[in-house]
Amino acid sequence: MKNFSDMFDIIFEVYRSHARAAGISPSNVSFARFLGHDHDGRVRAWKKGQWPSADDLWQMHQKLGFSLQWLVSGEGGPFETTPSEAPAVQDVSSGSAETKISRIEQLERDIARKSEELEKAGKERDKLMHELLDVQREHMKLLKEQIGKKKGRETDDGLEASLRETPAAYGKKTFHEEKAPYHFRDTPGKE
Repeated sequence: MKNFSDMFDIIFEVYRSHARAAGISPSNVSFARFLGHDHDGRVRAWKKGQWPSADDLWQMHQKLGFSLQWLVSGEGGPFETTPSEAPAVQDVSSGSAETKISRIEQLERDIARKSEELEKAGKERDKLMHELLDVQREHMKLLKEQIGKKKGRETDDGLEASLRETPAAYGKKTFHEEKAPYHFRDTPGKE
């Protein structure tokens, strides 16, 4: 699914039946309170298609019984239970040694699969971070060129002074070298 609004309609319909059974008038505010929020801002955002946080998805799973897989990805049915959602603790006191060994092997496969997914996600994160740094470097290069042309300075030592002299032209930000070389922070003393 591309956005959450279609799923929200299903989720809210299930909430509506729970609320009515409890004698509560179903509304955005009552749904927000049901999930532990003080106001309905998040609920309105979900209606428009914004995906909820992991904590909110977990609350929907716990309180309304939706499948985690469906809540997270939109795949499967809203109430299907996947093997990862099945109760983690199983009674292994009864059953053969083969059954216990089979369960251990399945858990080891699950751990290996999750480890591969985690490693893949880490590599993707690293790739995106490198791309972000490249974009930031290019942005700084363009800023230096623009400031140099504007102030008649082509050197790096004029950059910091130029940014301090004209903070309004750059979104009220100043260059701050103490942190990352391409990090900006709010202008000191301006709130």
